[in-house]
Amino acid sequence: MKKTIFSILILITLAFTLCGCTYSAENYIFGTYYSIEIEGNNAKNKGKEIDTLFKEIDNALSTSIIESDVSKINLSKANEPIKVSQITADIFKISKEMYLVTLGAFNPASFPLTELWCFSPSTYLGIANKIPTVEQIQEVKAYCDFDLFSLDENNLTITKSHDKAMLDFGAIAKGYAADRAYKVIEDQKSFVIDVGRTFRVKEEVSLMVANPREGDFVAKATLCSNSVATSGDYERYYIVDNKRYHHIIGKDGYPSGTFDNSPIISATIIGESATICDALSTATMVLGYDSSKPILEKLGYSALLLTEDGYYTIGENLFEIKDQSLTKLN
Repeated sequence: MKKTIFSILILITLAFTLCGCTYSAENYIFGTYYSIEIEGNNAKNKGKEIDTLFKEIDNALSTSIIESDVSKINLSKANEPIKVSQITADIFKISKEMYLVTLGAFNPASFPLTELWCFSPSTYLGIANKIPTVEQIQEVKAYCDFDLFSLDENNLTITKSHDKAMLDFGAIAKGYAADRAYKVIEDQKSFVIDVGRTFRVKEEVSLMVANPREGDFVAKATLCSNSVATSGDYERYYIVDNKRYHHIIGKDGYPSGTFDNSPIISATIIGESATICDALSTATMVLGYDSSKPILEKLGYSALLLTEDGYYTIGENLFEIKDQSLTKLN
């Protein structure tokens, strides 16, 4: 069974013409949508189990739910241990690994900078008259350090060492949710899990990657029993003085690519784990092609990186370029 997914701009068509026991659902998590399509025995019960699981993950990791683990951590004082769920402990450990692997490009502790730039759920308006000053960025960046947080696995607590330090797992939570859902339904005949543009599938799927600026689809990839995630500068952004600023914050405290001549404007990552794809799509936006290439190759993940001028590919040749006007840059 073969289907087509239009990624990047949420142009998604999941036309399941299934026989047998099927389940289909759409809902919201982490401020975005998710959909599940399952074919197999007990599909309905499995689907409902995933719905419950996703609510548990959201209640643990959301920065908007006041009683979530993450909100409690963000509101806590320095050196105050906060009791957390196993979900939060698990994603903290995975995030720490990816923080180290990506040399800090993937950084769940950058939330204070996200708020400073007005890209958090409570501050984003889609417009802005000015950007933060250099002094403001440097002041806030000082406590956007993931090493300021520590996990006590025995007692399931997380403690921070700076009052103003805060966490946001939004750049990895969608992939984590998709992987957790996969564990629930891996024995089913086929499925497509889509959590806000991060996918995990068990069947043959054609992925169409759209141009994040304008025009038709730029590439196609056919994958099976795999994961894919896309990050880009087109979702949460605003224009100030004819320059685009977006929500993916780099290690310098500015939106990724702010000072690059030809920045990455979208990164699509394909690999086994949706969690890792999710984290790498953000990190690659921050690192750019040259610095992300050895990391992705070491981990065995593939990528299509788009710029205003053309595209890069990394890893196994999974992408068929459809827009012949694009220039291959590597």
